[in-house]
This record gives sequence, structure tokens and C-alpha cells, in this order.
Amino acid sequence: MKSPANIQIAPELMREVHEAARENDLTLVGQIHSHGRGYGVSLSYSDRTYGISVPYYLSLVAPDYAMNKATKIEDCGGARVPA
Repeated sequence: MKSPANIQIAPELMREVHEAARENDLTLVGQIHSHGRGYGVSLSYSDRTYGISVPYYLSLVAPDYAMNKATKIEDCGGARVPA
């Protein structure tokens, strides 16, 4: 699903990417996504509930839909998913 403020990637697609990486002896280490203005850089409820399901996977969150060119990596937040 995609709209100006929302892109959802089905868990099945993420699993396919993970399986393709595993078949090629690669490690999937993370992804970056963004939240809208005022939503901060912590993992959201839906990030934790629906978006992050691979153990040890790093999810980095950029502020303001990642549209500010002055944003540095230090301005982002995120978390590593425990096993």
C-alpha cells in the first residue's frame, strides 16, 4: 500500500528478501525508513508490531519523511531487534 504519507511493505516481501539473502549466503542487516514531522525517530507501535520481525535486524528512522537535506545520521534513531 502506498500513499503520500504511507508506504507499507508486506511482511511476505520482506521474508522473500531475507530468504534470497540467505540463499546467497548474505546477511540482511537493516533498513531505513522515515516518520512524518512531529513523530520523532523512535520505532513506532506499528514498526514494532508489523514492520520489524527479523532477529538482529537494524531499523533506522529518519525524521521529517527524510526530506531535510541537513539531516545527519546522528539525527536518526532506531533499534536492533533482539533474537
